[in-house]
Formats: sequence, structure tokens, C-alpha cells
Amino acid sequence: MQRRQFLENSLSAAGLSALASTTILGDDQPAKARVAANDKIAICMVGVKGRGASVLSTFASIPEVEVKYVCDIDEGVLQAKIAAVEKQTGRKPEGIKDYQKALDDKSIDAFVIGTPDHWHALPTIHACQAEKDVYVEKPDGHNIVEGRTMVAAAKKHNRVVQLGTQSRKQYASSGTG
Repeated sequence: MQRRQFLENSLSAAGLSALASTTILGDDQPAKARVAANDKIAICMVGVKGRGASVLSTFASIPEVEVKYVCDIDEGVLQAKIAAVEKQTGRKPEGIKDYQKALDDKSIDAFVIGTPDHWHALPTIHACQAEKDVYVEKPDGHNIVEGRTMVAAAKKHNRVVQLGTQSRKQYASSGTG
């Protein structure tokens, strides 16, 4: 994918997300009620504690996204986040402890990865191999080899992989603000 195409796709997705929470002129029906099932992006959210919990809540709030799977190895965290998504969306996602179960599900469009840093590379590579797009939190991996392998998997399987880079600078904590 060329840089220009990636930027256009990213801007389109950002615009779509912004519009998703509003209503169309003259329409007093919430955006959430207008999205057809076939227009939804089905995701598997992997790692839902810490930053992953925030990412899960954000994706669940987008009407065009269906959180189909919530994956975490901690049973207590898993059950709490399943309940949170159901409360937020009215739909109960399936809870799984091994993300590989979702790799075979043809209805899954994308993986969202919020695991601890040392578990970013493998789920990203496996998702690309299974023809899923990926949003993964920073950092991409523990070393250059992991990062390059993730990029190679995305290219080889023609997948879109986005690395989250929010909150890179915090003036309040640095005292430079």
C-alpha cells in the first residue's frame, strides 16, 4: 500500500468515526440505529486490561463496529469486559482466552491488540496470515526483527496494519507545558 493511499484510508476512517457519533441533518434518529448489520466491521479485541480496556470501550462505542470476541487470559478481567461491552452495546461478545480461535472465524474483519508489549508481534503476524486487518497498540514489538516481521506479514498478505501512537508527549508530566 502506498503512503498516499494509507493516509487517505486513515483520514476516511477518522472521518467516519467522527460522523458515526452524530446524526445526519434532519434525522433525529441516533447513528447507532441506522447501521445495517452488513455494514459493520467485526473485531476480535485481544488484551483488555489497562490500555486495552480503554481501546475496547472506544471501539465498542463506534456504531459501525461489532465487538464479536473479547480475548484475555485473566478470567476475571475477561468476564468483566464482556459484561461492559454488553452494557455499552446491547450485544454480548464471545469470551475467549486464546486469540487463535478467532483467526479461523471468516466473519472477523480485524484484530485489535491491546496486550502487554511482548505480545504485540505474534497476534499481529497471525492475524495478517489469517487475512485480518490489525490495529495494534505501541510499541510494535520488542526489537527490530519483530517490527520488520510484522511489516513483512502485512505486505505479504496485503493487510492494513495501524500502530497506535497516541499520548506520545505529555506536557503536564514533563513540566515543559
